[in-house]
Amino acid sequence: MISENRTLEGKVLAIAFICFMVLALVPMFAFPGAKAQEEQKFEKVGPRVDYLLIKIYMNPEAEALALKTGEIDLMDWPLPPEKVEEFKGLTDVKLYEFVDLGMFELDINNQRWPTNLTKFRQAIAYLVDKDRIVSEVVKGFGMRLDIPIPPVLSFWVNPNVKKYDYDPEMASKLLDELGFVDTDGDGIRNDPKTGKNMEPLVIYGRADDPRRAEVARMVAKELQAIGVPVDLRVIERKVCYQKVMIEYDYHLYTGGWSLSRDPDYLYDLWHSSMYWAPEPWSLNYVGFINSTYDHYVEIVKYGSDLSKIREAAFKAQEILAEQVPFIPLWSDVGIIPVRTGWAGVVNEVGAGPRSWWTFFNAHPEDRPLGGTIKWGFKSDVETLNPYKAQWYWDWLVLDKIYDTLIAVNPYNLSQDMPWLATDWSVDPWTAPDGTKGLKLTFHLVKNATFHDGEPVTSKDVAFTITFLRDYNSPQWIAQVRNVVDVKTPDDYTVEVYLNTTSYWALHWIGGLPILPEHIWKNVKDPTTFEPDEVPHPIKPGMTCLIGSGPFVFVEHKKGEYVLLKANVNYFRRHPGRTISISSVEVPESVTAGEEKTIQVKITDYLGNPVLNATATLIVLRDGTEVTRVSLSHEEGGVYSAKVKLPEAGKYTLRVDASYTNPLGTFTRSASFSVEAKAPFPWTTVIAAVVVVVVIIAVAVVYLRAKRRPTV
Repeated sequence: MISENRTLEGKVLAIAFICFMVLALVPMFAFPGAKAQEEQKFEKVGPRVDYLLIKIYMNPEAEALALKTGEIDLMDWPLPPEKVEEFKGLTDVKLYEFVDLGMFELDINNQRWPTNLTKFRQAIAYLVDKDRIVSEVVKGFGMRLDIPIPPVLSFWVNPNVKKYDYDPEMASKLLDELGFVDTDGDGIRNDPKTGKNMEPLVIYGRADDPRRAEVARMVAKELQAIGVPVDLRVIERKVCYQKVMIEYDYHLYTGGWSLSRDPDYLYDLWHSSMYWAPEPWSLNYVGFINSTYDHYVEIVKYGSDLSKIREAAFKAQEILAEQVPFIPLWSDVGIIPVRTGWAGVVNEVGAGPRSWWTFFNAHPEDRPLGGTIKWGFKSDVETLNPYKAQWYWDWLVLDKIYDTLIAVNPYNLSQDMPWLATDWSVDPWTAPDGTKGLKLTFHLVKNATFHDGEPVTSKDVAFTITFLRDYNSPQWIAQVRNVVDVKTPDDYTVEVYLNTTSYWALHWIGGLPILPEHIWKNVKDPTTFEPDEVPHPIKPGMTCLIGSGPFVFVEHKKGEYVLLKANVNYFRRHPGRTISISSVEVPESVTAGEEKTIQVKITDYLGNPVLNATATLIVLRDGTEVTRVSLSHEEGGVYSAKVKLPEAGKYTLRVDASYTNPLGTFTRSASFSVEAKAPFPWTTVIAAVVVVVVIIAVAVVYLRAKRRPTV
């Protein structure tokens, strides 16, 4: 089943899912603070397009130009603010506005001198002019944030937290109080530890996002203005990732998160247990360690009483505002352009038209199926390994390949919807050690298969949960760490036992990407596994990057493109995604024993004649096969064969056809009823006539003999 969604800077799509398509709460979590978004009908069958071609650009300006010129149909990122007016004047582009379910922030390394000092971080907060950032950098297309709860989650927003309005004098005062003063008059503050000039603060700004690059420059300038030296590095995303999330070698970083509707991300991103430096990929890469905060977010994550969860979330926000482990900046009010000519675009709450549902529903306006969506990315993917992928762009690809148990209504994020699971239940359960917990029971659909044709069963779901837990997945451990046991009573039932009664437990498990056990059971080190680079063990031309989702991975050429194709065997495939077999010459009755030509026409899902099908005509009588012959292509998709029905009676002529194109193999059967009538009995008639003639002749002779006079 998706604003920097699902990034290592993001709670990734599982918790969001996505974007991704998983989490759903009670109706009280509607978004009263959000601007109403245009709702379009969305369908639960697809995908409708044949291909999804993702073209990679290195900045949003280049991507916007590509959309304007028709090189792409859709952007992954809101328009640069200065481009909005220009795009409003385009007649072949439609603009979609939405409030993003995400946050941009200034991340601070809480474990490195001197930003490990609370008062030092507070001083930095006073140097960040958020109102100016929103007006000048974001150009008004954003909402100021003082806590890490975006406006669309207004139910969870604590309006009374401490706010840091721009105040350089207060910043200087706090640094003076800490002993960071310019004692030698050279304009640079001295370090109270050494008495010498401070070492520069290392600031990383994202070069792929001009807005964040500008924020980095603004903060650097403000620090320098009050005597704090800086080492400003506006650099490509990959280097930022390495230095910030892998090596923790930074002071400040212009970060961005995609956020879940569920406030348990307050735990996942900043609880002490989520910081595991020097090991890489820590979600809490700012290194915020605070036992009081931990206490409250443990209630948020594991509580079962909604009112107490909300109260604890408010307390946690107050601590964040006081301790300043990072500085929330803004949430996007995004505008994403889509080229005209496409129907089925879904403007999802919190995600906009880049919604997963858009790619599942979209199709050319002039036909219900087919075509290629060309989608622009302003950055390349980092990895396509779902065990560890945490970047936004990684999951924009992976959520098309992997499915989840539960989906969410894109216009009503309070509504969970069945997906791989047809239904589910949540029941109380007591763990062997007496801990109160939950038992989640999922019943699976019975027609889902992985891209290599293997069925999706309860064993795959159980394997996914235990694999991600036992291998301590940096991306998913927060969702699976409380799993005690998983049982599979049958191939389509999964029972998950958790040692918690958390309000959010259903979403944790319902949002996991389901992995194929037959591929992943042989992976010994998931941290280094790159499934898109490993050939499939059985299927030639396929890699180990297979899921059960609506799109199949084809190719990733780094820095250039990612190509996906429609999964023509998807368990929710569009009913029109098949071939058609129609009669050209199939009579309703024939004469038994007489050879007859049968003709059918085979067309694809777009109505085009199929010229390379394999077709067989099978003759059945009372369900028993009598004979079979191959049909030969004549022209224009017409296939024929000669058949002889041996005896009088009713027959079924079944045509089994298949053809393969780059999307895969399509199959279809069609049946026609034919009655074989007995041939006219000429021999019997002639014999009868002969007998009659003979009898008449004998009678005539006899009568003549009787009339002859006696001699």
